[in-house]
Amino acid sequence: MKHTVTGGTSRFGARLGGMIVATLGLAWAVSASAAPAVPAASGERALIAGSVIDPASGDVRRDVRIVVRDRKIVAIEPFDPRAPVPEGALDLRGMHVLPGLMDTHSHLTEYSIPEEARSESDAWIALRAQRLAGEVLRAGFTTVRDVGEKNFILTDLRRSIDEGSTRGPTIFNAGRVIAPFGGQSGRQFPVPLADGPTWRRTYADADGVDQVIRAVRENIYYGAKVIKIVADQKPYFYTEEELRAAVTEAHRAGLKVAVHLAGFQAARNAINAGVDSIEHGFDLTSADLQAMRDKGVFLSTTDFSRPQLLFIFRGNAQMADAWAGRIRNRLQLAVKSGVKLAFGTDVIWPDGTKTRGEQMIEFVQAYREAGVDPLTTLRAMTSNAAQLIGVYPAKGTVRVGSDADLIAVRGDPLRDLDALRGPAMVMKGGEVVVLHGAPTP
Repeated sequence: MKHTVTGGTSRFGARLGGMIVATLGLAWAVSASAAPAVPAASGERALIAGSVIDPASGDVRRDVRIVVRDRKIVAIEPFDPRAPVPEGALDLRGMHVLPGLMDTHSHLTEYSIPEEARSESDAWIALRAQRLAGEVLRAGFTTVRDVGEKNFILTDLRRSIDEGSTRGPTIFNAGRVIAPFGGQSGRQFPVPLADGPTWRRTYADADGVDQVIRAVRENIYYGAKVIKIVADQKPYFYTEEELRAAVTEAHRAGLKVAVHLAGFQAARNAINAGVDSIEHGFDLTSADLQAMRDKGVFLSTTDFSRPQLLFIFRGNAQMADAWAGRIRNRLQLAVKSGVKLAFGTDVIWPDGTKTRGEQMIEFVQAYREAGVDPLTTLRAMTSNAAQLIGVYPAKGTVRVGSDADLIAVRGDPLRDLDALRGPAMVMKGGEVVVLHGAPTP
């Protein structure tokens, strides 16, 4: 695996859109964590870095000056470490600069495991999602693909971030998840008839080719930037024909298709239909993974570590150990097969000791437990993720012409991925949002 060291070269619908925008504005006014983003300066800004790591190529450049202008990287050039740091430049000497991290499986509108979910208004969910978005960005995640939200709330949060009113990562949201009747209610199957279709804030029921196509179009209409489909979890699941219809319609509009599944026939249907990624895939076989590799289907890993599983299963060590082994074996098979990995988290629960971003970075532990080397893990978190989302090389790499989405860490992540915890500097679109480990005003 290449790892070289060189010298210095190298609306939500109209009926809710106004309400959500208003609540986002209220959160900005009362929350310091949601301070308005300052647009990137039109002038130049330089970063003096001890090293620059580009996971896409494996190259490491020592003693580098990065020049940022108009949200883009415009120069990467040698810098004499004996020279004084120019006035106005960011002094990151002794630090390692790399692309902003990416999560290809987030859920910013979720805040509990399904069994403990409570009824909440869209306004409350929007306010909390804005806070979580800030936490995610400050942890170094400059881009997320959010694959399941309530009532298209993230369409308006994404607009608020893009317009500079709110700080948060670049969001590619999926809108409502498309599923056969019943959503993803497998843990309570069926939902009692008297309760009604409780899942429809998050899921779109679609059965048959025509309904699937309509559901894709509805998501596109209300602002989705990726299509998410559930292909198993119930006794019935989508056929290859239904999935192919979704892929054709989404691709025609320039959107990717992510499919939630565990494995088995549902996986083969999805792979043959030409989906862009499989989410989770804990029961995928070597043959499935090789077919994904051959067809260019990414695996969005969502691989929980044992400590996280203990938290999820409320201290049940037997359950945590069983799942940890299942996840580790699948991840090892995936690496061996050569399928492209994209880092995903699937965090949906609160942890009183960690921010949402800190919870997300914990997922590197599962890669470590499976024996995955740091460079492969970093690629999953940057260049591979950007390729899956469809934004590479604008994002996911450090090169001239790329977006100025960067983080700086004190330790060497190629030696120890724990260096990614608590970045010293986070820049998104040329704007510094964290400096010396603290949020900027």
